[in-house]
Amino acid sequence: MRNVVFAIAMLFSTVAAAEPPGDTPARAPQRDRSTALWMSLSTTLGGLGLVLVAADVGIRPQAYPNEQWLQPPLVAIGSAALLVGPSLGSAYAGRFWNGGTGMRLAGLAIAGAGFAEGLASRGEGASVDPGPYLMLAAGGFLYLVGATYEIATTPRAVDLYNREHGVSAQLSLAPIRARDGSIAPGVSLSGQF
Repeated sequence: MRNVVFAIAMLFSTVAAAEPPGDTPARAPQRDRSTALWMSLSTTLGGLGLVLVAADVGIRPQAYPNEQWLQPPLVAIGSAALLVGPSLGSAYAGRFWNGGTGMRLAGLAIAGAGFAEGLASRGEGASVDPGPYLMLAAGGFLYLVGATYEIATTPRAVDLYNREHGVSAQLSLAPIRARDGSIAPGVSLSGQF
């Protein structure tokens, strides 16, 4: 049985070889999937939280001292974080444009057009046109889908970056020599760093 285990371990193992000194190409540092994901997620959620607090300041101004000075910075910083946040993880992985970015820009354009249409039709009569509201809702929904897509695909962008820059790691079975000189199956971490 021991020989069978040893033979299987040998089938899946490889020989480690290093490049000669001076011939080793410079490799880009490995990027971490969870770091990229948390960069996108935390910035986006933090921006959403700031915008929601700004809305609360507008709804309940008596609960906040100096609310006239508090609301504008909250809206500005929160909006900036909502705009940039979903893209941070992809930018960390060297990808500055993807499908989520396009959806978010299209959503902003549609919502902006709906807002402009709503402002233009404000004083035209007593009837309320649902068109601007539908455009605002459609633009907001498209922005939300784009942001979700961009955050969800951030780990894949990091994997692509690591693969393109020669950074990889893998676990494999390898024989290990015990203290008594016998050989036993083991697990090794190998890759290009």
